[in-house]
Amino acid sequence: MLGALTAGRPCDDERGIAVAQTQDALATLLGVSRHAVNRELKQLANQGLVGLGYGEIWVRDLERLRQLWHEHGAQP
Repeated sequence: MLGALTAGRPCDDERGIAVAQTQDALATLLGVSRHAVNRELKQLANQGLVGLGYGEIWVRDLERLRQLWHEHGAQP
């Protein structure tokens, strides 16, 4: 999902690619609870793959996110 939201967007600065989506909006798009989105984003942040800010997510390592997506059997 984050990969799709970053499509074609340049890396603005050292923080990564900004995705202006709230966790509530992502939860609605994914059909899951906000709590589930928050839990997963925190895990990704702890791995250095994303950064979290108020009303936005910074994708720091898009290639690694895609790799994780494929490792877990997800289809693009």
